Amino acid sequence: LDMIATADVFPASGGGPRGMAEQFNVPYLGGLPLDPNLLKACEDGKCFVDAFADSPAVGPLNALVDKLVKAMPVEEEMDAEDINKQLMEE
Repeated sequence: LDMIATADVFPASGGGPRGMAEQFNVPYLGGLPLDPNLLKACEDGKCFVDAFADSPAVGPLNALVDKLVKAMPVEEEMDAEDINKQLMEE
């Protein structure tokens, strides 16, 4: 039996995140369910999507990342070494 419970922990005021995005003229990329395992994965240096594949936050997180990747111009694929080298030059 699978169950998902939701709660309005942070009630929207002033339009919530969507309203804030509109106010600052930036795109609203979507909501992300609160999952304490996201913080745990970050603190442990693990991939949240792999470590907690059954989390209800995985789908929305992947959708958000897909939107970011699609919106950012990428000229060529870079591996981790190339990215680190570029960051060190800046």
